[in-house]
Amino acid sequence: MSEKGFKNAAGRWLGTAEVYDGNGRFLGNGTDQRHVQQIEGTNRIRIDLAFIGPFKFAGHYEIENHGAYRLYQGPANTGFAESLGDSLVDANGYWPVTGLSHRFFLMILPSGDRQLSLALMSRGEQ
Repeated sequence: MSEKGFKNAAGRWLGTAEVYDGNGRFLGNGTDQRHVQQIEGTNRIRIDLAFIGPFKFAGHYEIENHGAYRLYQGPANTGFAESLGDSLVDANGYWPVTGLSHRFFLMILPSGDRQLSLALMSRGEQ
């Protein structure tokens, strides 16, 4: 997956998050764990994930790469992302297990071993 904005990110990814409610009140920290693997012979990768924090969920989904955009195909996450540059994507989706929609920006740092993201998860306009 070397197309613009979508580098091969296979391996284990660990992250931390600060979680806030719809009014901006801090709810607590969270931990995000992901195992990313290429599905051999396809343009797809599988993401197995677990999030533990003020709320918890786990599951998997697949990402189908189409060059300048990619599709997130459930069951844990469904959505769409597009490249905004060599290492920056803008995504929108839905997490059925939480009932929350999300919008996020994801940037892979030049070293290729770190990602930064900014996410907003909401229910309707909340």
